[in-house]
Amino acid sequence: MTSISVDVQHRSIATGVFAFRRRNALTGLLLGIVLLTSPLVLRAAVPFVSDDGRFIIDFPVEAMQESDSTQTAIGPVVVHRVSAELADSVFMVGYNDYPAGTVTRDNVEGFYSNVIDGVVESIRSKNRGTVRYGAGSVDSREAIIDVPGKSLVARERCFILGNRPYQVLYLGSTGSEGSAEALSFLDSFRLLR
Repeated sequence: MTSISVDVQHRSIATGVFAFRRRNALTGLLLGIVLLTSPLVLRAAVPFVSDDGRFIIDFPVEAMQESDSTQTAIGPVVVHRVSAELADSVFMVGYNDYPAGTVTRDNVEGFYSNVIDGVVESIRSKNRGTVRYGAGSVDSREAIIDVPGKSLVARERCFILGNRPYQVLYLGSTGSEGSAEALSFLDSFRLLR
């Protein structure tokens, strides 16, 4: 009788251990599926350094770089863009150089307005508001831009250093402009002097 109770006890322990392992394996599997499919997963930042543009920024995925020339009131200007896309959001940095003396203390506000208004017009949207944004010693502007009818919002930061305006832009679903993903990208922008 003692051997039977010991055997039953061992079987009970073995069954309990097996059930515990199986339950933990299923829990781990389910947790892994939830984490991999969750939009809350934080991605490892992919730093991008532009020696020519003199900036560094962290994209959520590998970024692509492109440049093209556009005609402006002061002549042709080369626009440089670095961007990355996820399924439901776009991350972009753009900059260009104007001829020396083009941006002055007297007209810098007009440049900020033109940069932001250009985005508003290009994506047929509405500027919710523009505020001064302090980024170290560089005066800058930040705008929240709604894209009506498409449930999209852009959060844009503009910096002007000398004759070079920079645009740092996040575009995602309405309500995502204050998300960790958006702010992590926008806050990672640093100018290299």
